[in-house]
Amino acid sequence: MLLNHLLLGLFGLWAIYFFLVKLILFKLILNIILPLIIRYLLIPSLPDCVRPYAERALEKCDEHCYAIPLEPKGPSNRDVYRTAMTLTRVTDRDVVTEILDLAELWHDVHLVSRIDPEPVNVNDREHSRNSHKPGLIYVEAELPATLPPKALRSITFSTSSRDQGHTTEMQDIGTYRNSKTWFEVEIYPPGQSVRSADEEDMSSSEDEEEPPPKPPRKFQVEGEPVFDFPPRKIITNIHAGQEFKTHTVTWHYDDEDPDIRRLIRTMGAGWKVAISVWAQAHTWENYVRSARIDCRVHTVRKL
Repeated sequence: MLLNHLLLGLFGLWAIYFFLVKLILFKLILNIILPLIIRYLLIPSLPDCVRPYAERALEKCDEHCYAIPLEPKGPSNRDVYRTAMTLTRVTDRDVVTEILDLAELWHDVHLVSRIDPEPVNVNDREHSRNSHKPGLIYVEAELPATLPPKALRSITFSTSSRDQGHTTEMQDIGTYRNSKTWFEVEIYPPGQSVRSADEEDMSSSEDEEEPPPKPPRKFQVEGEPVFDFPPRKIITNIHAGQEFKTHTVTWHYDDEDPDIRRLIRTMGAGWKVAISVWAQAHTWENYVRSARIDCRVHTVRKL
């Protein structure tokens, strides 16, 4: 009787193990092998008259699967207009725009986004085709020329990423403690161009505990004093994370941080903003699948 129970238990464990192996292989084939075959073998072999349509369909599929969606925080332009017209019936026109601003009825503006179905790998080792050294400018955007003066209300940064997925610091797995892959925001006033990856080599060595300090970046706005705003860390990956995770950070014109608050109230048309990717020491890797930058603008200036 004991032997029968033992055999049944072993058979059950074997069945569970076999099912898990099949499930892992199925996910591997479905999520990795099959997309690679379609992307690099099947589509390039199609006739020239068909290939552009297949590539366009693949781009749409990538956007649907990997893109970070824009989540509008404000109402539509039509709703804002209707609200403004309703307010004019009960209050003075001169204060309607201030009411809309205080109520944060702002317009959502998409600035830039990027998708990499084959994730970009940033590390401090030798670099291959889809691997880059730390400090890579992943996305950059310029505030549009149509942006009214003093109309910027917030900027939102979103990334989808993970690190190498393993670590020797077992106590930190699944947390943000001692994570050495991160993202930074770099700001450039009108007239300055976003640096290239070769202009700065600020990658750290394997023995460094902290990344090297960033050089100060001074901003001078007409009629206002000079102030510094060096590149700032905004997002850190989960330590030894296995899955891609989306992080979102918003800088607000009424931010608790006085430097951010001053920056948002200063920025206007022509200013540039960029997200750079970082990984410290030779054992750390930052895999980036997508990122985007959006902003919110107070568009109702007068009635």
